[in-house]
Order: sequence, then structure tokens, then C-alpha cells
Amino acid sequence: MDSNASIFTFASLEQMGDKTDDLIKYWTDNKAAVIVNIEPMSEPLDDNELLQYLSINYFKKRGYLDGYINKLKCLEKEGRVVIHEIIRTGVGSLFIEGYSIISWSPVVRTNLVAP
Repeated sequence: MDSNASIFTFASLEQMGDKTDDLIKYWTDNKAAVIVNIEPMSEPLDDNELLQYLSINYFKKRGYLDGYINKLKCLEKEGRVVIHEIIRTGVGSLFIEGYSIISWSPVVRTNLVAP
């Protein structure tokens, strides 16, 4: 991957479950400019609302992304990534809200040596 590349995923990470650490590391190590993921993600959903609760449970049953946004939020607290936006699309059907969007970027640090 070229550094400063833009990454876009659409329903391609959905069955990775919680096994996203290596992928996140790859994108951050290679200094992607921006990553936009449109995926089934449960974190933006509210489990106190019935239809969203059904979606969350469906995601779990299918092994969809689990904890992806929370991992990125932890990395953001550490100063390693910047989350630009998290959006619930509301796109789906009666029993599943299919997609949420997260856009984020690694924090690129330069190792400057004082002259």
C-alpha cells in the first residue's frame, strides 16, 4: 500500500468480528491518508430501542464487526488516530439497520532530529 492512500470499505469487513487489530495496524503503519468504512457496526446503535436491539443481536449472530469503533476510539485517546465522523445511516430493513459509517485517519508522526 502506498503511504497517503485513501481506503474505502463497503460491507467487506463485516464478518471479521473482533479480529481487526492487524488490519488497523496495517493501515496506520502505512500512513493511510483517510479510511472510510461503511459496514454493519453495532456501536452507533442504541440497544434500548427494539429495532436497533434486533440489529445488534443479528450482527452478533452473523459475526459482524465487533468493537471496531471502540478500538478506534481507544487509539484516538492515545493520540494515534483521529476520528472524523461516525454516522448512523438508518439504511436497512425492519429487522436490521445495515450500515454505519466511520471516517478516520492515522496520526502521522515525523521523527525529526534536531540539527
